[in-house]
Amino acid sequence: MTKSALYRICQYPKYFFLAKGEFSLHSPFVFAFFTNVIKRKKYKKGSQNQQLICNIKNYLPSYKILNLSVTDTYSHFNDFISTPCSVIVIDDFRLCRQNFLLWQKIINTDCRFISLDFFSFGILINNPDIRCKQNYILKKH
Repeated sequence: MTKSALYRICQYPKYFFLAKGEFSLHSPFVFAFFTNVIKRKKYKKGSQNQQLICNIKNYLPSYKILNLSVTDTYSHFNDFISTPCSVIVIDDFRLCRQNFLLWQKIINTDCRFISLDFFSFGILINNPDIRCKQNYILKKH
């Protein structure tokens, strides 16, 4: 077993007990995003990640959408924050401890944005209409 696989296995129980379902979402924007993008059942051929990005584009057509690694997101974070109406999908930020620490640095900044943690991927949404930062740890189902 590799070190990264062992790290993910150790992280999962913590995620499992902290993760909430869709009915714990108090923000109307996040609830609508979750139900219309994440829980959408119409899957086309292709990877789950491609389908997720397609669902985001269909739900938020005017938003700029990027699919980045956590290290690319961290290095381009100022661009993300300065671009209203943008979404970043981050794959495998729990792949290793360094990636997870970068994710923690990103979501613990003072900037206003929405972060959604789904264990195997994360989503950052820069919505100019939100008034305060919102961090969620969510179950996909």
